[in-house]
Amino acid sequence: MNALRNYILPLAMVVTIIVLAIVLAKKAKATKGSHFDEMQTKIRADGYKIGYLVTLICLAIWLLLAEIFKGFNQVVTPSFGTFFVIMFGIVVFAVYCIFHDSFFSIGEKGKAYTLLCVFIVIANGVSAIRDIVEGTIIEEGKLTFSNSSNLIVTVSFLVIVIAIVIKSVQDKKEAAE
Repeated sequence: MNALRNYILPLAMVVTIIVLAIVLAKKAKATKGSHFDEMQTKIRADGYKIGYLVTLICLAIWLLLAEIFKGFNQVVTPSFGTFFVIMFGIVVFAVYCIFHDSFFSIGEKGKAYTLLCVFIVIANGVSAIRDIVEGTIIEEGKLTFSNSSNLIVTVSFLVIVIAIVIKSVQDKKEAAE
């Protein structure tokens, strides 16, 4: 059972994700008509800038918390904090671009990407729930990257999926009017 949980399932998930990425990449190459226009490119650049600034601000906050509260690093490991900050910046970029119509290129529906995100949420969510139920999400009183990363990835991709769904509903309402 330990070998299944520690080696086989993670390997199967990685292989599945790689295969899905290859299939999606081939499909993306087949749809050569899709592209980003100048306005979308500018919005994406703004999104990158905002995501980068959010990442820097969160890192500064992280450093400040670590310096002010001496016990902070005994509760949260630096690897966990760094991964959290990175994913937070990525989510900010993605949500900004989604709500400004520049996440998907012109002519791209985004269904395959959304399904991939849902798959990632489910795969990591199952592992995160297992870690929470087994009480291993906190290791020796600390949040660690190895035990908590599934939770961060689940929440991050769930936020992206929710943003895509909300934007799709808004677009359908606007089209109906």
